[in-house]
Amino acid sequence: MLDSISYSNCLPPWRDGVEINFADQDRRTRKRIQEYLNGRKPEKPFSILVPKKNGSKRPWLIPSVADQVVLQAAVSGLARRLIQRIDEKRVFSYRYNRDPDRLLFIENQIRSWTQFQEATESRLTRPSSFMLQLDLESAYQRIQRSKFYEFLEQVAGSTDEVKIIRLLIEAFAGDQEGLPLVNDSVFFLGNVYLSTVDEIIRRAAPEFIRFVDDYRIFGKSKTALNDMFARIHRALVGTNFAISISKVKIGSGSDYLDAIRKAGNARTEEQDNYISAAILSDLIAPEGLVELVAQVINQPDELMNEALGRFLLGAVRRMRLNGDVAVEQMTYGDSPLSQFDEGIDKRKGLVDSAVHLLEQYSSQRDEEWRAVWIVYVFSEHLPASVCKAIQANRTVSPIVRLWMHGGDSSVKVKHDNAVFPDDLNYVEEGRRYG
Repeated sequence: MLDSISYSNCLPPWRDGVEINFADQDRRTRKRIQEYLNGRKPEKPFSILVPKKNGSKRPWLIPSVADQVVLQAAVSGLARRLIQRIDEKRVFSYRYNRDPDRLLFIENQIRSWTQFQEATESRLTRPSSFMLQLDLESAYQRIQRSKFYEFLEQVAGSTDEVKIIRLLIEAFAGDQEGLPLVNDSVFFLGNVYLSTVDEIIRRAAPEFIRFVDDYRIFGKSKTALNDMFARIHRALVGTNFAISISKVKIGSGSDYLDAIRKAGNARTEEQDNYISAAILSDLIAPEGLVELVAQVINQPDELMNEALGRFLLGAVRRMRLNGDVAVEQMTYGDSPLSQFDEGIDKRKGLVDSAVHLLEQYSSQRDEEWRAVWIVYVFSEHLPASVCKAIQANRTVSPIVRLWMHGGDSSVKVKHDNAVFPDDLNYVEEGRRYG
């Protein structure tokens, strides 16, 4: 569970050096769950504004590690019952990972997205095939939590898991509407709940597939699809969901493959008697990852956001963990991480552009997330002089300074063996362990 949340709500680098006593962790997690069931209130999580694709910003929440593990445990306890509500021939997003040796709670989203694209293409190769593409507007934000909890109880009953999920989500969301942005456990829940929308769309358009809130509906003519759209639009009027009209498209077959799929996967290779080992599955190929990072730096307003930007944070973290396992623990001579780092250095002007953006973002409190994004992705490439200047600048957000090399020494506090890092607020944990 700790590994799983570390990719979907990326844990900071100061977590990597924290030794974990798993027996003690288990005891304290069980104790926390029981306290919540007995009435204890969760603490308010750390919040940071993350840009959306449309340019607006929405709070992204980072609860304590302990609370994220408890939430993940509760969702995992319901997962096998909840997935019965999903038609996996139609829905490709946030699928439950059934691999008994799984590391991640959900299936790899690159593979799932590729399958979604392939399913689209296979339908569009049929004679006289047309497609209606539509997105729900702010789908997770429009989920009415009272109805969401009723849905969980209908599927799973009034279980301890449902009680824990309700308690934590209510505490995390505060006065926000809908489901809060936290990690894959919440996205899994929201994806399952959208099966209620699937039922509405199925009655109007029997041939469709979905990835999160992206629906692709197929028909034999544009006229037929226009009729289907009208029926869907009318049916959704009675719900809290709405179609994002600006994203509605009707057309014939076309190429929908995106940059992530083109990037490909990393593979273990032998070069000059050294093995560059891709230990973990589903690593993005280093040259593809460099290309994606470069695209984000060149178009930060459009791409450094909760979609591609957040995905790349997890991809880079996975690349680095793979490097640690391959080189330090399994004594391979190399890993795709070195090829990624070399590619970043060789890409003309890439580091300079990243530094320019970092200096710009670090002075803007509403751009903390983008500043941290650059610090993490380019951590091995930022000039020491730039890091020191940002750390010394008291107008820069403490969060950004904590993420710089060596942390923010001015706010460090002494380690306390009685204080467990998992229980701490995000900022306090960084001050103690950064």
